[in-house]
Amino acid sequence: MLPMTRLAALITVSTISLYAQDALRGHWSGGEHIPGREPITVEVDFDKVPEGWIGSLSIPAQNVTGIPLEAITYAKDRCSFRIKGMPDDPTYTGTLSQDGKVIEGDYTEGTLKVPFKFTRTGEPKVEIPQISPRVSQEFVGTWEGTLQLGQGRKAQLRISNDERGSHAVLISVDEGNGQIPATSLDQQGSVLTVALTAFGGARYVAQINKEGTELRGTLSLDSNEIPFDLKKLPPENQKGGPKPQQWEEYAYPNDGFAITLPERAQPHEDRTLSVATFKAFTVTTPYAYTVHLSQDLVLTLHVVTFPKGCANFFNQYRDMIRSAKRGTLDTDKMGIRLEPSEADGETEAGGYAALEAERDNGSKDHSYDRTQCVEKKLYVFSTVWPIGSKMPPEIGRIIASFRVLKQ
Repeated sequence: MLPMTRLAALITVSTISLYAQDALRGHWSGGEHIPGREPITVEVDFDKVPEGWIGSLSIPAQNVTGIPLEAITYAKDRCSFRIKGMPDDPTYTGTLSQDGKVIEGDYTEGTLKVPFKFTRTGEPKVEIPQISPRVSQEFVGTWEGTLQLGQGRKAQLRISNDERGSHAVLISVDEGNGQIPATSLDQQGSVLTVALTAFGGARYVAQINKEGTELRGTLSLDSNEIPFDLKKLPPENQKGGPKPQQWEEYAYPNDGFAITLPERAQPHEDRTLSVATFKAFTVTTPYAYTVHLSQDLVLTLHVVTFPKGCANFFNQYRDMIRSAKRGTLDTDKMGIRLEPSEADGETEAGGYAALEAERDNGSKDHSYDRTQCVEKKLYVFSTVWPIGSKMPPEIGRIIASFRVLKQ
């Protein structure tokens, strides 16, 4: 694994024009009349951080803010982005005008395709979900109920903890499993408050029962107070839980691999690895595929593209592991800090060399990472499980199923 906790990178200043690289950066407002819908004004914000592009979308008339954007790209005046977590792959692709003031292009959503124009109106104001403190374990899991809007909508609230804090997403089961990420979570004893600015500024406040099986609460939306009670799904029904009978192989030709999963994983911008992670190498913005196998078991596949090939990096990284185990590590060679472990080793998978690492992180977690170079792609699997346990079988199944697609 090459996470920021193991690799310290230096950010270098490029000699390429910063304007040429960052011309997309800003606050943009626009819209178009979509057939069958009321005209709306949409605002998008893009900013450039060391990890790459970040962005969010807002619809002021609907009091909707902070809808996250993913797969943001910008090159040679062409830009594109996708609305994260929504069904029908809503995507915008456009061209920036020569004066940098206007973006014109097409918005697609399923079979719908309409022209859409944005005008730059100021500096970026990207809304990013807050890092909220971890919640009690009794709140963690998938909760399901019916939101009494219109004819009623079946919905799920998925809550999780990780090393950074707590996270939640509201899922509209009856509307293509569209996902709305929570802006923040706040637990006060048995009461949980979830802010959902991307859902019309909604706020959900609920109390958990003594058995830890129900959340009884109210969703505040506009001026309405909507009862919204949820029941905790058993582990076998948890969304993202292991369902061997539904596992199948999914191909990702753009990233050159196929893999067997319980459900398709969508690529998203990597928040662990970044361009800045690699000091002496040219890479494009890394992407990641995250698989939620249960509320406590997550596997991530990081994909980093080296336009000139990743063999040089991989070989130097392998040499560093060998040097670390011999006690002769020179960290200045690549600008990397590596914590050696006796469990670091070399292996082979699919005809390509691979590096494996296992270590205990503190008193609770045991981490596993596998790094592999295939021509221009660096693939890094990373996961954690409780100390003292063996690798979960579903993790082993996924990693073993990984195969490189023939170009």
